[in-house]
Amino acid sequence: MKLRILACLLLTCNPFLGQLLAQNLHTSPLKQLLNQAKTDTTRILLMADLSASYRYSQPDSALWYARQGAGLAEQLRYAKGEGRCLTQLGFSLSEKGDLVSALSELLHAQGLNRLAQDPLGLAQSLQAIGYLYITFPDARQASNYLFQAKALYDSTHTINPDAVQTMADIGYAYRYQNQLNLANKYQQRAYQLALQLPKTSESAWGDPLPFILRELGLLAEKSGQLEQGIRYLKQAKALALATNNRQVYTRTCNSLATIFQKKHQLDSALYYAKQALTTAQQTGLTRGILRNSQLAAQLFKANQQPDSALKYMELMQVANYSLFNQTHQTVRVHKSG
Repeated sequence: MKLRILACLLLTCNPFLGQLLAQNLHTSPLKQLLNQAKTDTTRILLMADLSASYRYSQPDSALWYARQGAGLAEQLRYAKGEGRCLTQLGFSLSEKGDLVSALSELLHAQGLNRLAQDPLGLAQSLQAIGYLYITFPDARQASNYLFQAKALYDSTHTINPDAVQTMADIGYAYRYQNQLNLANKYQQRAYQLALQLPKTSESAWGDPLPFILRELGLLAEKSGQLEQGIRYLKQAKALALATNNRQVYTRTCNSLATIFQKKHQLDSALYYAKQALTTAQQTGLTRGILRNSQLAAQLFKANQQPDSALKYMELMQVANYSLFNQTHQTVRVHKSG
């Protein structure tokens, strides 16, 4: 935890330094292991982990490794490897905004993981399906899958980042249902467990703490504690940058922009909205582009800058068309298949 705090302090003083530090610590070692792998089954499992290591920072790279691994596993009829890779494929597709394809791949992954009798792979696919259902949104269905994942993680009697993230996801689902006491209960528990995680136990999925801090910030804001919410969100933003978690970084900047919008501090709101939008564009997070271009347009309109507002409205329309087109094409393919 001391290293995390130091990273936050450094980033506060020098944001550019954050770009230098911003890397998933697991990616390079996994690539080395992939180059040294002696068997195809080992390569497939490593490609699933490599996909996971990229999913919060470079979704296109995450998609590539997941597809390569899944294709090889299908050829070898290696259900465990295919299930692990399809879980990562589904998660990455959801980050790109293709929710229909994401659910299809994740449900397929769940079946393969059951067939392979792979408890960890099954827990991961159930967790990913639960998280996706929050996006739809269907928080009750999300909770159903997330509690199944939690039960599998609990059966191992060990604390690991994936289990902690599942706990945080359950809190996230309760927040969507506006059950704030339960949401806070699970986030606080996840927070305490995240602080206890030894560095050596971190999985390719990354550190759950930035996500948890963002959720605690949003819960504080929903409870009327705006300043406490801002403090949590700024911690989440700094740690997300330090760990190259661009998904949480984008969403946290959006949350900060929204809070400052409520406080009628339009300059601060615009600052964070632009940061969120830029990161979403650089990362290819289509839903993030849509959400933040819409917010920026609203803020420029409120600030009596109609030309800038129009520019961001046009960007929002392009992102909206892209999302609609992805979903329409996917549904059409499923119907014809």
